[in-house]
Amino acid sequence: MKTLEHLIFNLDQSPLSTVPFHSDVEGIDRYFSDTFPLHMAIHNVDRKDEVQMQYTKLHKHDVAEINVIIGTDQLQYRIGLEDKEFVVGANTGIWIPAGVRHSANLVKGKGYFIAIRLDAIPEKLTKEKAEILTASNAE
Repeated sequence: MKTLEHLIFNLDQSPLSTVPFHSDVEGIDRYFSDTFPLHMAIHNVDRKDEVQMQYTKLHKHDVAEINVIIGTDQLQYRIGLEDKEFVVGANTGIWIPAGVRHSANLVKGKGYFIAIRLDAIPEKLTKEKAEILTASNAE
């Protein structure tokens, strides 16, 4: 059977400012892997006082994005979708269709913000999935 270790990825700490339309802000540690098959960033957030700056500007992608906010009941994010703004709390999911301008800015609180862009999955990975399933079913 084919080994499966290559399906596990280490996420490295990466400054928020390395992402277009984003600036660094105290209280957010971003984790990301350049080799993961999709764009997936996990932000560990911990901020007691309110963030005064808008560190993420409205921007859009040519693919859909999912945002997930998990944390304590004090966790709040300011979500921009086109010309509307929403303040959302912990345990919220946000669907952002391709082409919709959006932003996400921490207000305060502790938890995790996860961003996953649904980039096209390379054909190589789709073939690899079929090989893994075939090998698992053969056992």
